[in-house]
Amino acid sequence: MGQFPHASVPPSLQEDDQSANFMEDLRLLARDFQILGNGIIVRAGSGSPEGVIVAKQGSLFLRLDGGATTTLYVKTSGSGSSGWTAK
Repeated sequence: MGQFPHASVPPSLQEDDQSANFMEDLRLLARDFQILGNGIIVRAGSGSPEGVIVAKQGSLFLRLDGGATTTLYVKTSGSGSSGWTAK
């Protein structure tokens, strides 16, 4: 199994605003991760991954600024950064 880097919560994160900042901190600490070490990734970000993110088929991209049919992308074909399909 792969190893994940250890990360700490930024010192600016105060207890009273912890829940408000939790998702943003989580997104920054874990931009992507591999599943079972087979090279498939799950990543979050803005904009379409097509032509931008290199991944293996089966990878997922969660679009933070997506709409009803453009929030989840699946790498369904191709190599390199092409072959992403919005779901």
